[in-house]
Amino acid sequence: MKKATTWRLFLLIAGVLLGLVAGLGGAAPASAGATVFAPAQQLTLAVSSSGAYTIDGREYRGETVDVWVVQVSNRDRVVDSEKVRPGGDNAFRIRGWGLDCGQTYQAVSYSSVDGWDKSARKRVSCGG
Repeated sequence: MKKATTWRLFLLIAGVLLGLVAGLGGAAPASAGATVFAPAQQLTLAVSSSGAYTIDGREYRGETVDVWVVQVSNRDRVVDSEKVRPGGDNAFRIRGWGLDCGQTYQAVSYSSVDGWDKSARKRVSCGG
């Protein structure tokens, strides 16, 4: 019985070591591949004095993108959200309304491929 247990232990250790050696040899060094820089996505927010807004997103590679309109004047508060699918040109446009006069807003986006992005902050002017 002792020999069977020893033999099983030997096979287990040998299998683990072979697995580790094979796993190490399969990965290429980080410098071996060519570095490709994709253009970064660009998110812009435009607001009007009536509270209407337009969000434009360009150069998105993800299949779906989550987009939020955040009021950043007093405290960060999401006032609108939408999930969009960029078209064949890797772009999207969202239109909405209901932003408050005198408040500052920012668009924020996230996709698993592109990561996080945010627009410049825009203040809704109180003029006509």
